[in-house]
Amino acid sequence: MLHISKDEQKKRLQARIENPKKRWKFSPTDLKERALWDDYQQAYEDAINCCATDYAPWYVVPANHKWRATSRLSK
Repeated sequence: MLHISKDEQKKRLQARIENPKKRWKFSPTDLKERALWDDYQQAYEDAINCCATDYAPWYVVPANHKWRATSRLSK
């Protein structure tokens, strides 16, 4: 699972609003979903704890820096 911090999500959403070249990525529902951040984090944690096994583990990959996160996936 690629994970970004709440602060990073805020920066990315702000960039989508402010930068005309990124505005196409923004939807007003993004803000509604952001309000549910804590609920989503709990759901992710529950899913990972319930579904990860020794033979099929889940990994949480920090993804605040896109280039670093994607380079980890290609190894």
